[in-house]
Amino acid sequence: LEGYDCRINLSKFKTHMYTRLTNALKNSFGIVPGLGKAMLHMRSPRPVDLAVNIVDLYETADFALHITDGILCLDGRGPSTDGRRRHEGFLAVSRDGVCLDMVLSQMAGLPWDHLDSNVEARSRGLGKPFEEITVLGSHEFKDFDIPARSYLNYIPPWLGSVARLLLRTAPVANSRCTGCGVCKRACPVNAIEIKNGRAKMKKGTCIMCLCCHELCPENAIDLKLPFGRS
Repeated sequence: LEGYDCRINLSKFKTHMYTRLTNALKNSFGIVPGLGKAMLHMRSPRPVDLAVNIVDLYETADFALHITDGILCLDGRGPSTDGRRRHEGFLAVSRDGVCLDMVLSQMAGLPWDHLDSNVEARSRGLGKPFEEITVLGSHEFKDFDIPARSYLNYIPPWLGSVARLLLRTAPVANSRCTGCGVCKRACPVNAIEIKNGRAKMKKGTCIMCLCCHELCPENAIDLKLPFGRS
């Protein structure tokens, strides 16, 4: 990150099945090279834990400007192709990524303090109190479908990683799977194999990075609880 006059953060506004929304703060994950992202996911068994790492990266990156591309957005089961593409037709710009995420989440129908990364950032004194943020212009989202908060956040840390492992969702290939191998090639921990023309997840290896869910061209990756997985 050295040797540049400034760093600009260009994010796409969309939903995320794990973090609910992804924008300026979550986009900071992009500064981590290669398998470093996988390691951060392994250390973040709950979305609230991942939020800590996201804000750490945001502070490290020290972006000079944040630009949100909201011309074509995604809601529903994002960030994969299973989400719903929506033409919202807006651009949003701010020098403060926390304020930007707070305002856009609120506009989209999710109170700013229902997004873990916003709450973590504000606990560190980043951004501003919501009522002190100046907003120029406006955008009206209509029926923007945002995923529910993950139940993993309600499992206290003292119950340990075993309880979270037993209760966490995991990707499962459904009948639309063609065995193309896109998910296998994208998986940072080699947790997927192709058997009998269909993707199979190796037990105990998935780190819930959701790369397979995001990149599958057939919308063939479902997220399911341990009970009843095939």
